[in-house]
Amino acid sequence: MAARFFLGGCGAALFLVGCARGETPEAALEAYRAALRQGDIEEIRRRSDAGFRAAHPQADLERWAKKNPRLLGEAQTRLEAKDESRAVEARVPLEGGGEARLVWEGGAWKVAEGGWLVAEFDTPEHALETFFFAATGHLGLLRACLTDEAAKRFASDFALGKHLYAQRSRIFAARDAVGPLPPGRARREGRRAWIDYGSGKSAELVLEGERWRVVDVE
Repeated sequence: MAARFFLGGCGAALFLVGCARGETPEAALEAYRAALRQGDIEEIRRRSDAGFRAAHPQADLERWAKKNPRLLGEAQTRLEAKDESRAVEARVPLEGGGEARLVWEGGAWKVAEGGWLVAEFDTPEHALETFFFAATGHLGLLRACLTDEAAKRFASDFALGKHLYAQRSRIFAARDAVGPLPPGRARREGRRAWIDYGSGKSAELVLEGERWRVVDVE
């Protein structure tokens, strides 16, 4: 249940959820950040929503954290909330831009979007979100976002890094224009999908095996 409220006060209809039940979204977000800071995978998972917990068993998360330790620190930095933030529908604006979304679940606020990124390729939306994150410099993860053919073309980190450097402005412009990627946004036709944005532009993805891969972002 997502609560609709402003931090400036709680309306009568929202009192039980927003005020009387303890943690605000900001407090829950800070506790999540503390878990990231401490590398407490069990607590991170506990403070994530049911969808995240179902998709990511703790053992898998521990392996991911060991393989990609700096992602924990990056998530912690990204989740720095503004001092005078205002939450609407449990959305908390972040100091570095964007927002975190929290959901009321099992009597507590849980982080549902904007937290620790774990690579996902099960939907076009997740695959494109992972691609945009990987394009910030995570070459191994970026290669996993590409089609098999493209991954072979950029088999070395040097080749992929050079290509990324040449394309980064276009990729980041597409990222900013695409905006939020809620479930169901993509247009699917068989094993291909398109996510429209801007003026007639779209990101194209293809399903290879069980993973959605990025073909192009415009």
